[in-house]
Amino acid sequence: MTSPDVEVHSAADVAGEPAATVRPTNASCESIEDVSGSQVLGRIRLLRAAALLGAAHAAYDLTKAYVSTREQFGAPLLKIPAVGANLAVMQTELIQADAGLRRALVTGDNLDAASAQVARLMAGRCADRVATLAHQLHGAMGVTEEYPLHRLTRRIWAWLDADLPDRYEAISPGTQAVSGGEANFWEVLTG
Repeated sequence: MTSPDVEVHSAADVAGEPAATVRPTNASCESIEDVSGSQVLGRIRLLRAAALLGAAHAAYDLTKAYVSTREQFGAPLLKIPAVGANLAVMQTELIQADAGLRRALVTGDNLDAASAQVARLMAGRCADRVATLAHQLHGAMGVTEEYPLHRLTRRIWAWLDADLPDRYEAISPGTQAVSGGEANFWEVLTG
């Protein structure tokens, strides 16, 4: 679709899915009543966090099943202490990120922008860590065409870059913590 009022630059993301950059040039925009830009951005952050965590949970489940059934030296890979420790790290990351997302969702229609931003940041860091460890525990099996792990992890890595980078997501909570003081920021996060 082309229009003199909008520029569309089509591309594909890391996962091979269609992605485009859309820039209005002379297009007129109408505001939606009762919805601010920060509310829209907060909702996008929550949706992205949920998508990242869904893919991370699936990668964890696939990895746990793989190391439980794949044998090395007559025993499942899960019996190797380093493998079990990495699974525990993955599970811990998921629990923490799930808690961050639940905390942001508690606000319901009164979306707390800071909580949504922290939930997105936690989900992104968790998903990246889970994807990395999943590939380490799968070895070469994780990148074969017929095995589903790469479909999950490529989406994770594409989604991490799809909106705002983690570096940007971390700036605002960091600024808020410094300006309002640590005790105030802690109260906001744990309220």
